[in-house]
Amino acid sequence: MILIIVFIAQFLNWWLESVKFRMLISKTQPINKLDAVKSVYAGNAIGVLTPNKIGTVIGRALWLKDKDTVSVVSATMLGNTAQLTTTALFGFLGFLIIVCFGTKLNFVNQAFPTYGLLISFLLVLFLGLLFFYPSFLYKFSLRLPFISRFAQRISYFKYFRKKELLTVLSFSVLRYIVFGFQFILLLKLLHVNITITSLFTFICVLYMIVTFIPSPFMGNLGTREAVVLLLLTNYNSTAEVLSASIILWVINIAFPAVVGSVLFLFNKFKLKNV
Repeated sequence: MILIIVFIAQFLNWWLESVKFRMLISKTQPINKLDAVKSVYAGNAIGVLTPNKIGTVIGRALWLKDKDTVSVVSATMLGNTAQLTTTALFGFLGFLIIVCFGTKLNFVNQAFPTYGLLISFLLVLFLGLLFFYPSFLYKFSLRLPFISRFAQRISYFKYFRKKELLTVLSFSVLRYIVFGFQFILLLKLLHVNITITSLFTFICVLYMIVTFIPSPFMGNLGTREAVVLLLLTNYNSTAEVLSASIILWVINIAFPAVVGSVLFLFNKFKLKNV
C-alpha cells in the first residue's frame, strides 16, 4: 500500500511541475493542461540523458504551438530558480537545526554544517532576489551577445507580478514536500529507525548537497547514493536508505522518463503522418 502511494505521488509531483511551467510559459504563448503535463514528461525523458538535465527544454518545446525554444528556456530557467530557492531554503533550515542542536549525521569535517548554513543562507538570498526580481535576469541577458538578440522574446521576465511569482514558488514548495513525503514513506516501509528530527535534517541536507553538486549521471543517480553513504555512516540503516533512494529514483525519474519517451516518439510519429 505504501509503495502504491509513493508511486501515485510521482504523478502529483509532475502535475505540480506542469502547473508551474504552464503559468510561466503563458506569458508568451498558451498551452492547455494536458499538453503541459506531456511537455514536462517529455522534457524529463530527454533531460535525464544530459548533464544537469540541460536537454529538458527540447522535450518541453515539442508541445508548444510555435516550438519557441527561447521561451521554453526562459520559462524553465525561472521555474528552476523557484525550485532551487526552495531547496536552498529547506537546506538552510536543516543546517540550522544541526548547528543549533547537533546531529548524528556524518560530515567530511566538523565545520561543514556551519559552512553549509552560511552557503545555504547566501543561496536563499541570491536565488530569492533573482526569482522575485526577474527583471535582473532580463537586464543580465541583454549583456550576453548570444542572448541579447532574443531580447523581445524574454522580455516577459519584466511583467511578472509578485503574487504570480509567489504562487509559482508555492508550487515548488509543494513539490519539495512531495519528494520528502515519498522518501519518508519508503524509509518507513523499509523499517529505518531514525528520529523525525534526524530524518528531516537528513532529507534537507541530502537534497541541498545533491542539487548543487553538478552531476553527469541520469537524475543524479550515484551522486545521491554516495552522499547517503557519507551522511549515514554513523547509522546502521545505510543499506535500507540506499534502497529507498534507488526506488525513489526509479519511481520519480526512470518511470517518468519512459513515459516521456513514449510521448516523444508518439508525437514524432504523428508529425510524420500529418
